[in-house]
Amino acid sequence: MSNIIDILREIKSVHVFVMLLRIHTGIICVVLGIFHLWQNEWTWLADSPPLNYFLEALSQLGFYGEFMGLFLVVVGLFLVSQRLSTLGALLLIPILSNVLIHAFSGQIKEVVLLSTFIFFNLVCMILWDYKKLILISRQDRPISIWESL
Repeated sequence: MSNIIDILREIKSVHVFVMLLRIHTGIICVVLGIFHLWQNEWTWLADSPPLNYFLEALSQLGFYGEFMGLFLVVVGLFLVSQRLSTLGALLLIPILSNVLIHAFSGQIKEVVLLSTFIFFNLVCMILWDYKKLILISRQDRPISIWESL
């Protein structure tokens, strides 16, 4: 697997494609985060009453919507920067998994499509930067953060 990724890293068009995926995902996160900070209402996502009640309860919490909005903006800025993109991808995976579970259970087709697309983008970004993760997970020597960058 690592040999395939190393070969793909040599091709400039693939490198540009992964860079554009990272920037595209970051912009989506920033826009959604600003939307959640500006308007803390989530009920426009669903038409079914049970899920609509759940989303209404989430929007009434206040802090949760503000936290999600701020978190998405920060993670989106991490994804746009090259140095922190792996950290941004790793931070977004659990939140996006939660969104995918809610979207699948509520059968919200638009959110399922967008979340699945972003999830596959994140998996591609994490596989692209697998050397950074190997460096962090090694236990036989002290970790130097500057070696992975």
